[in-house]
Amino acid sequence: MKQFARRGTAALLLMLLLAAGRLSAHEGHRSRPAPDSIRIQDTSGAANLPPASSTVPEEAPDLFRSLTEHFHNKLVHFPIALALVAVLFVWLALRWPGLETSAEILVWLAALAAVPTVIAGLLQAGPFQDTPKEIWMNRHRLLGLATAVALFLWGGLFRLGISPRWIRLWSLVVALLISLTGALGGLLSHG
Repeated sequence: MKQFARRGTAALLLMLLLAAGRLSAHEGHRSRPAPDSIRIQDTSGAANLPPASSTVPEEAPDLFRSLTEHFHNKLVHFPIALALVAVLFVWLALRWPGLETSAEILVWLAALAAVPTVIAGLLQAGPFQDTPKEIWMNRHRLLGLATAVALFLWGGLFRLGISPRWIRLWSLVVALLISLTGALGGLLSHG
C-alpha cells in the first residue's frame, strides 16, 4: 500500500509540473483593434479583405512580465489543487489506508504553497482599494488567510496522530474554505 501511495503522489506531482506550463492562463484578456475597413461579401461569395496597412501585427508578450504580473492568480492554483486532492485522498483512505500518507504530504505541500500565495495576494490587493470591489477583496483576503491557517492546522492534525475521523471532518472545513475563497477570488479576477 505504501508503494501505491508513493506512486500516486509521484504521478500527481508530475502532472502538476506538466500543467505548470500554462502560467499565463489569466493573461491576454485584451481585445484586438477593429480593422479600418468593413468586410463586404461580393457576388462571388469571397470576402473583401482589409488593406494590409490596416492590420496590426501582434507583439510577442514579454515572458518575464507575463510570469510576474498578477502572480497571485497564477500561484493560487497550486495550494487549491494540492489541498483538494488531499481531501480526495483522505476520503479514499477509508478504502485504501495507504493513501493517508500521501494525503498528509499533499496537505503540507498545500500549506507551504499557501504562504507565497497569500503574500502575493496581499501585494496584489492595492488596485482594489477605494473601488466597489474593495469589500469583496477584504472578504477574500480574510478567507484566504483562514484557509492558509486551516491547511497548517490540518497538517498538525496528521502530525499529532489525531483520529482519522477528525482529519476527514477537517478536510470538509478546508474544502468549504477553498470553495468560498475561490469563488470570491474568481469574482474579483473575472468580474
